Amino acid sequence: MEKIKLQENLYVYRQTNEPGIIANTYVLIGNPNILIDAGFMVEEKIGKVLLTHCHFDHHQYAKKYQEKGAKILASKKATEELKKASQIVSPDYFRKKFNAKIESITVDEILEENQAINNGNFKLKIIYVPGHTPGSIAFYDEEKKMFFSGDTWYGGERIGSYKFPSGDLEQLKISVEKLKNLKPKFLFPGH
Repeated sequence: MEKIKLQENLYVYRQTNEPGIIANTYVLIGNPNILIDAGFMVEEKIGKVLLTHCHFDHHQYAKKYQEKGAKILASKKATEELKKASQIVSPDYFRKKFNAKIESITVDEILEENQAINNGNFKLKIIYVPGHTPGSIAFYDEEKKMFFSGDTWYGGERIGSYKFPSGDLEQLKISVEKLKNLKPKFLFPGH
């Protein structure tokens, strides 16, 4: 794992030994510090964990952050999916790949479309982007033209996978067009 400073008050923790397997984990410094996806444990104290979707590689450390006092936030649909995470979302794939015990997660706050999360340095707008999963969301800082797309869009024509049991190519295409129309200056994907 490596930690990289992307911009002032913004860091990414990412995997170095097997790129693309564990989700990028973004830390947005402010009051409180915000984590986008819980693929890694980070050194900063985290107040809120925002989950882009219900796949294990994005939420594997969410419970540990919650035990340390962080609040877990996700879309309504992802919340439903996370409650039964041990039973859905290709758990056999993730169990084998990560040698992991996949547990259900209790979300503390449901995020609504167009809701804003503000920590003083970043103001993130919630955007529903189903397709990779039914409950996928992305986060957009309009002032900074900064976009955290999870596994929906990787830039250009590179879209997220729709081959998991709950994926939907047609919804994913609509979601990617929605994101492209925002014309972000910075795109921070899930992998």
